[in-house]
Amino acid sequence: MDETLRSALFGGQNLRAETNMRRANALRAAAMGFGPAGCADAAGVTQSLLATWRARDVAFDQAMTVVTSMAAGNEVAPTGQINDFGLRVLLRSLARGATLGEAAATVSLRRDQLARLRQQNAAVNELIKAAVLRGRTKQRINRRHRRAYSYRLISLPADARSVPTVDAESSPHRNIKNTDNRFP
Repeated sequence: MDETLRSALFGGQNLRAETNMRRANALRAAAMGFGPAGCADAAGVTQSLLATWRARDVAFDQAMTVVTSMAAGNEVAPTGQINDFGLRVLLRSLARGATLGEAAATVSLRRDQLARLRQQNAAVNELIKAAVLRGRTKQRINRRHRRAYSYRLISLPADARSVPTVDAESSPHRNIKNTDNRFP
């Protein structure tokens, strides 16, 4: 959906705008108290790309450091709880095929805290079930397409399209006797 909105605004793909939006999402996740995994997932990138951004862009690195410190100092997300942004990141991670434990760690929750949240809130539980189902379906589709058949197309000259005949005298197997009477 984000890609559709960006293309509507900018009339096509704009890599700079997309990267800036992803960086802003990473900063927002850091401001919510997420660790590197959560920030990378919120931005829709890998942790290594997030680390590359930090290494190459001093301003972005300083901003990440400041908002991380702010989140820790202000206790934005109390331990064991998430807000709507955290729930969005959690659901996105599950829909991409992450396990419950991986997705919970992404938003700085333990698995037991996530289980408690699911027990206390039926709507959240249903959203998580739907995201898990979508992630499993996506994994099945990816697994199904992983072993696709491949064919090699070759072209033969017109005279090579007929089946070659083997002369019995020139065959390398001419000294082998047929002991099976079913075949001549």
